[in-house]
Amino acid sequence: MKKTLFLVILTLSCFAATAQPLLPTANYWVFFKGKDLGNDPHKDFAPEALARRARMGIPFPMVEDFAVTPKYIQTVATGVVELRHTLRWFNAVTVTATPQQIACIQQLPFVLEVAPMVEMESHLAAMEDEEQAGDDSTKLHKLFENQRELVHQQALEDAGLTGKGIRIAIFDAGFSGADTHTAFAHLHANHQIKATKDFVAHNDDVYAHSNHGTAVLSCIAGMYEGKRIGAAVEAEFLLARTERNLREPASEEDNWMAAMEWADLNGADVISSSLGYIKRYTYSDMTGSKTLVARAAAMGVRKGMLVVLSAGNEGGNKFHFVSTPADADSVLTVGASYPMMVYRMPFSSFGPNYNGVMKPEISGPGYVLAANKKGAYKPIAGTSFACPIVAGMAACFMQKWHNETNMQIKKRIMEAGSTYPYFDYGLGYGVLDAQIALQDGPVSHKPTFKVERRSDTLWVKIDPKAMYADSAKYKSGKPFSYHFRKGDGSLTSFNTVLLGQKNLRFGLPSPSQGGLKTEMWFQGYLWREGEE
Repeated sequence: MKKTLFLVILTLSCFAATAQPLLPTANYWVFFKGKDLGNDPHKDFAPEALARRARMGIPFPMVEDFAVTPKYIQTVATGVVELRHTLRWFNAVTVTATPQQIACIQQLPFVLEVAPMVEMESHLAAMEDEEQAGDDSTKLHKLFENQRELVHQQALEDAGLTGKGIRIAIFDAGFSGADTHTAFAHLHANHQIKATKDFVAHNDDVYAHSNHGTAVLSCIAGMYEGKRIGAAVEAEFLLARTERNLREPASEEDNWMAAMEWADLNGADVISSSLGYIKRYTYSDMTGSKTLVARAAAMGVRKGMLVVLSAGNEGGNKFHFVSTPADADSVLTVGASYPMMVYRMPFSSFGPNYNGVMKPEISGPGYVLAANKKGAYKPIAGTSFACPIVAGMAACFMQKWHNETNMQIKKRIMEAGSTYPYFDYGLGYGVLDAQIALQDGPVSHKPTFKVERRSDTLWVKIDPKAMYADSAKYKSGKPFSYHFRKGDGSLTSFNTVLLGQKNLRFGLPSPSQGGLKTEMWFQGYLWREGEE
């Protein structure tokens, strides 16, 4: 009783002096020392969330599943300009406050730490997408067919897989027009959108502000001319607005983190997030655990969700690495390929993360037909759209292998890459291929080339049959991939070239580089040095 009275007196006396907030204000993280574990958290979770935990053998409740102690929240809320978000996973709140108010909060006995949010404009790398000019119906239809064919989406449809029974959460900058666009008529008619939340404006109206999320949603479950743009047309959806637009302050990260917890509470099986944060970070921050959003993404995986994130669109920039939270090791990071063939689009960000973890793991078409807010369809480019295509396919895999864990599904996706087991830091294991995922056992390919070592040079002779098969599809040449790998498995260099001739040669690295091993891939055949 005395402790509570002291707290009340301290709070009132300190906050009374700052009752009229003085500028400037800033955003802060406020972390607490402990939680009240006496309240049963079951009531906070949707039945679907509890079922997911039970199906995957994940203990419930864990400490982070308990709500933040209400009196802590209430006390802090009385003395700040705005209480932004409550984050149970981090036992924290985020606030907008003056320096005087923060000084008071730091005196509270239950406050562990107060940290400022870095107020620096952030370029949301995976949203650096531009609609391409022109809407010729023939070109649109061709693009539509190309993106479906690249991932062999028809194989999912032939197998009767639609994502039914799987719940997908999408985090984006808005879903303008998605409530009226004919591409989503089936979602509204069948009540497949289960919840919406705007974490920026703090309401439930997400159908405004940006059409980026509209395009993303269409890549998962949209319809075009009676056919499926995305694979998961019968999935359920949670739509969250977490960003204002293309460039945002650091404070947007807590919106994303709050959305992750909301998605968990509401039973999401898959997260699809086509955005990232880089401008206030350096490559050394991309460890997978240093940034709070990466830690939130990894926590989502530990809760049983498959977290699918775009690699980012920084491939042509000085900072060309994957952004955070796509640097987290347990998430599925998606790069972008051309829709006509497995070849990295120039903007697609590279891996690995700073700790050497392989990124991206998989890729999808990065130039696609998608819905826009005006009720029409447009070509649009970016890893933003490769990500949801993969997420929709993942939902179909979850439907088929419903008793498998999120990490088992992730493994299936990687092994269904078009170049698997060949890997590089551009496209990962290649483009996700539904035919490979659904077949029984691994595919064996006959050699499509031969390799001969001559002194410090590798001579490669391409099989003419492999070179000229389906040549009409490869007017610029067929992709030939190679890399040099250290003994620990890390890549020192890699490239993909478009072959327009039968033979080529490679100069070998200097022996001083430590006996690097070469791997080459062409038309389904993987050659490893020493395994001829």
